[in-house]
Amino acid sequence: MVLTNKSTFGRHFVGKHPLFRKQETDKGIWWEKNIFYLWWSFLRLHEGYKKTCSRKGAGTYSKLYADFGDVHATDFKTWWNGKAPDGGNRGAYLFAEPTSPEKVMALSDDEAKELIENGRDQSILLIAVPLKFRRREISTALSKIINDNHGRKRGQKRVRGSQARYNLDKDFDAHSIKIALECHKLRLENPKMTFSEMTKSLSKRGLTVGRQLNAREEAALARDKKALASLRYQNLKDKKLLKDGISLARSYEQGMLKSDDAQQLRTSIRALENAKLALTSAVSRKLRIARTILANVADGKFPVTKG
Repeated sequence: MVLTNKSTFGRHFVGKHPLFRKQETDKGIWWEKNIFYLWWSFLRLHEGYKKTCSRKGAGTYSKLYADFGDVHATDFKTWWNGKAPDGGNRGAYLFAEPTSPEKVMALSDDEAKELIENGRDQSILLIAVPLKFRRREISTALSKIINDNHGRKRGQKRVRGSQARYNLDKDFDAHSIKIALECHKLRLENPKMTFSEMTKSLSKRGLTVGRQLNAREEAALARDKKALASLRYQNLKDKKLLKDGISLARSYEQGMLKSDDAQQLRTSIRALENAKLALTSAVSRKLRIARTILANVADGKFPVTKG
């Protein structure tokens, strides 16, 4: 996949770019797991932007449309590789960092011109070095220029902010956002679907939201609830027997549940129900995150997960 966008210099992305053949490389990942695919997918779910697309760019989101185009017209691969306003690749145009040399190098006239015209990365410093001067003079001058322009101190880590036209939020988890997207889509497709049904549906696609009770645990929960209900009934019956002056010793000797069994049952039930409650909370949280992302995506911001 060509990422140079007709440039002598390479371009890179803050997030990995989408791959359509290989599953993963150092700089790319399979498109369905890619953060930019998720951006495109959320934008497709935005009703306001959908109306702008149906009107060929007219409407509230016309400015965003000029860059992103009609996200409903084609599949992701076609959209990503489509023609951008600058004549290059749409994906690189929207999300790649400005063209930038990957090493300290001398530039030809054409390279310097290209770097400036294509919108150079502001972390790149252009320096004119008159070779008629002595090496010592040049070295002294270069040292001063570097000291004046290089803000990073010795030992400090290199941190580069994104200068892409549309940059990603610094903290994002593509897998977590994909789960939020799929939860939202399931809710749209079937508003009456329970959280438990949603997690089962996602699980079939290899997406996990929290820890779901397995069949054995579900059976144990039902069994413990039934046993506790039986114990409560027996306790009421025993109280009546006591009221009538009949000893309980005989009933316990016959293998009935002892009073301390109730606490064990309650503990077991509480642990399993807490697990189910945590699952419900996890799905609810994913749906809330999806709504927040959706509310901001048509403003060119992604992925905004906190309202």
